[in-house]
Amino acid sequence: QHIVRLWSPFTLVEKCQVKALQQAEQWAVFKLTVFRQQGTDLSFYLGSSGPDADRQRASWLAVVVDALANVTASLIPDHELRVQPVLGKARTSRRIIAGYLLYCECTDKATVFYCELHAHMAGMAELVFYSDEYCEEELFNIVFQENAAMSTRKGTYCTVFGLDMHRFCARNREEKDLWLRAVSNIKVKLMFRAPDPTAGELAIFRAAVHERLEALFSPRREVPGPSPE
Repeated sequence: QHIVRLWSPFTLVEKCQVKALQQAEQWAVFKLTVFRQQGTDLSFYLGSSGPDADRQRASWLAVVVDALANVTASLIPDHELRVQPVLGKARTSRRIIAGYLLYCECTDKATVFYCELHAHMAGMAELVFYSDEYCEEELFNIVFQENAAMSTRKGTYCTVFGLDMHRFCARNREEKDLWLRAVSNIKVKLMFRAPDPTAGELAIFRAAVHERLEALFSPRREVPGPSPE
């Protein structure tokens, strides 16, 4: 029986151990978990066997990671993450970081949005979604508070992260970590009841994110292979 599935950017790739009664050392298995907004997440176990099973698995992991990275890159427009507001757009005045993300809307369906993280205000913060980087059309927003649940998975490869019930996919692992760090910093301020930031404090927040951006992407990063576990 053949099983055919399209590549999903909302996929976790990870090595896993196999418990077998005999010759366990001759098996090398990895797992693909496809996250879904509705229904049950899908898991697929694949493996190599024989004396060079580990080498075969490493080769397969490199191919799978490369395919997932290419699919994700093909769906997200080429762009640079921004920290400065859009001139003349008051709605963007509390921007901390903005860029394109894939948003998991329903079972096996994703939409690309331009997402903007806002600084906290009145005990809340929000992610604002636009149709593009010009921020002419606001589509919807997600408001979150100090008890918002953040999630992600590491493994060999994963660019997916969650905020409460919402799942997002970043362009690469570095950008995923940057989004998570920015949201986490906002959550900390909410937890400690920090006052609404002044214009000067907003500038400091943006400078910190921009410094991190420069450290990550200068010189420009190439498409990554599997990371060590």
